[in-house]
Amino acid sequence: MKYQFGEKLREIRERKKMTMRDVAEKAGVTESLISQIERNKVSPAIDTLFSIAEILEIDLEYLFSDFKKSKAVQIIHKDER
Repeated sequence: MKYQFGEKLREIRERKKMTMRDVAEKAGVTESLISQIERNKVSPAIDTLFSIAEILEIDLEYLFSDFKKSKAVQIIHKDER
């Protein structure tokens, strides 16, 4: 499954009234890369994602919240194996 969080990044950036250029300059990447990330055309390197999240003042957990999965945990005792 491919993680797609570009829409969330764009929404937050626009809410903060920042341009792609603002984010790109602060993150040390190109405006084109920010555009591609927001359109889910590329997945950024983790350090780039950390930078963008810091610039937009968001928690990475928020970006991945849609992908959290709850897994059932089974406890099997030694004598039940």
